[in-house]
Amino acid sequence: MKLLERLESIRGDQEFARIHEMYDVVDLYRSLSSVDGYPMVNLSVLSKMPRDGFEFTSFDWSVTEDFGVTIALGVSVKGGKIRNVAHGLGHVLKGFRVIEVAPVDVKTGNFIIRFERI
Repeated sequence: MKLLERLESIRGDQEFARIHEMYDVVDLYRSLSSVDGYPMVNLSVLSKMPRDGFEFTSFDWSVTEDFGVTIALGVSVKGGKIRNVAHGLGHVLKGFRVIEVAPVDVKTGNFIIRFERI
């Protein structure tokens, strides 16, 4: 019983909370510093490419637990050539590969294309 009370008092300790927050910041720093080639740079690459038959609807990136990088692009495709669009984007985003093409709304041609750093 005393051990449980001691653990509860440690959890409520402000110093313990600050240390826990510091570890969260260090983990975030490690995640971001492991990202060679900041993913936002890919926005400039994507903005310069020709967009024949499709439009970008969203851009999202994240760092995985093993410090990998994933990018999710929302696209609206006209003419139903999603595989061609995914293949073309795979060539533009050097160092990334397509891991998933997921329909959001097939009728309107909206898809999410997910990439991971290789």
